[in-house]
Amino acid sequence: MCNLPLLNLDNTQIWRHLRAIVIVAVSLAVITLTGCGGVSEPVAVPQAVVPPSTLPVNPTPTLNYKELAFVHEDETEIAIRTEVALTAAPTWTPGIPPPGPSATPILGLDFCANANALEPYMLSCWVGIYNGDIVDVRSGREGRAGDVTQGLIFVINRSTNEWHYYPTPDKSGTVQITSINGTLFTLVAGDHTPPVTYTFDLATRQWVNPPLTPSPSVSPVPTLTASPQATAQATPTWSMQGFRATAEAIKATLPTRTLVPGWPEDKARDIAAKDLSETAHATARVLYPPPPGYRPEITPEPTMIWPTPIPHDTPTGDGVIRNGESNGPPCTMLYSTNEWSGQINGQQGEYYTLACAGADKQDKTLGAVVVRVGSHDPDIPSEVKLYRTSVHTGKLRIVGESNLTLTLQATDNSLLYFDLITQQWVQSPLTPVPTLTASP
Repeated sequence: MCNLPLLNLDNTQIWRHLRAIVIVAVSLAVITLTGCGGVSEPVAVPQAVVPPSTLPVNPTPTLNYKELAFVHEDETEIAIRTEVALTAAPTWTPGIPPPGPSATPILGLDFCANANALEPYMLSCWVGIYNGDIVDVRSGREGRAGDVTQGLIFVINRSTNEWHYYPTPDKSGTVQITSINGTLFTLVAGDHTPPVTYTFDLATRQWVNPPLTPSPSVSPVPTLTASPQATAQATPTWSMQGFRATAEAIKATLPTRTLVPGWPEDKARDIAAKDLSETAHATARVLYPPPPGYRPEITPEPTMIWPTPIPHDTPTGDGVIRNGESNGPPCTMLYSTNEWSGQINGQQGEYYTLACAGADKQDKTLGAVVVRVGSHDPDIPSEVKLYRTSVHTGKLRIVGESNLTLTLQATDNSLLYFDLITQQWVQSPLTPVPTLTASP
């Protein structure tokens, strides 16, 4: 017998081969019968049965709580969109809000609100009524985006939304409205020495004193006349107490405001009370206007006298004094106030002498000086010694250095001297004190 090679075929491949052999055999039989004149009968072709797949089926993965929440969120959103899409058009639309009452303007002279330093800076603002129009007149200067020495007057017509700037005839700085007489506004540049006074006519939009050609962009308005409210003069007995009493009397006659629906009761009452108070004060300002240029009396705060600042670094004859507490060694050996450093006795490169002054940590009533001769590099050995005062002087501060002798000022304002060469206390820059020695 001959040895046939073994074929590594799985069940699916064997069935495929058997199916092909059967189809070929049936085809040959049909051809043979047709060639012999026989009647060909329909031959049923057996269908190969495909065995079930042996591949593993991946099971449905188990979702964790986060994934389940995402799926629930997606399903909820899809359900909401479907419900909205299937419903009819909305039966209520907000539309244009109904017109409300217009704001009550506060007439008279008052302070100004400014946006930022780049825009024109306005110091005083006046609001009045001319020919039925509410007109604002503001005075100040140009902002940092322009020339801050150029004074300005700014006129706004709220009814027509027209506004124009009018620069002062010369550059005298910020101008302030000090008085109003009809349509004539008197302004003073108080920052200038001596102060400069200007007069601006609102009716003609021209500077009257000193005269200046009106701006070519604005046509004079000769028919503009002041209303009685603008020309009314405040009574000479005007007082802040009277103004507040007038506002309170008006407030008592005003109808109670309706609370905002849907708001918390306390917040709604606060808003209603604030609106009622603002309306009363605005009405009182019209009926009882303050005099032109009025400013409430402000009690000045006492001027704080600060000590003269000590420079951070002060050069000396042979080094530099650095003021301020030091957080590094060897100054941490005492309660330090400042330090002196310099190169002496031929020191070069990283080698220098450092002296820290302050108070002894064991007894704060004793002054102390710690001296390090060497380098700030911890790998290079240095010599460090601490010297205390023999009397209770309190904390010391280095105030000077001359000829390598430090001058130190104590808390009691007494002066002490320390020689950096001999590292000892001295009576004066040239007289040593033999009784004061270094601590071990």
